[in-house]
Amino acid sequence: MVTPKKRIIFILLLLIGAASAFSQDVKNALLIANGTYGRDIGVLTQPIPEARALKTALESIGFNVTIVENANFEQMGIALQAFKEKNENEGGIALFHYGGHALQVSGVNYLIPANEKIENQNKVRYRCINVDEVMDSMLGDANIVVLDSCRNNPF
Repeated sequence: MVTPKKRIIFILLLLIGAASAFSQDVKNALLIANGTYGRDIGVLTQPIPEARALKTALESIGFNVTIVENANFEQMGIALQAFKEKNENEGGIALFHYGGHALQVSGVNYLIPANEKIENQNKVRYRCINVDEVMDSMLGDANIVVLDSCRNNPF
């Protein structure tokens, strides 16, 4: 079993390699950590401590890190838009890390905002973040996306 600490060390080693290859470039990271969910989806205890540890590690190798904890749909959208604009203006390395629940509906992957109540799968596209939006925000010269998600589809 891969422990959270081992996972962070592995990610950090990958990032150090990428960061050294682009040592003079701007390095921006957006970390979204969602753990607070209703009973129907299930609470997660690891995303926030992992994101905080990752933030410290990334800052130690020169990343400018934005961390958003227990973000609702609107907060996630605002953070992604700001990240997209920053990457568009600055280039360099763009890193996105998500810790929380996710699911797939009709072949489309979604990140579930914190405290979201989704009655049925028809509501998913209106109440969750499409992973394509994340990919659209990745406008750096080098892009890294890590989706550390629990994918237990309640539907």
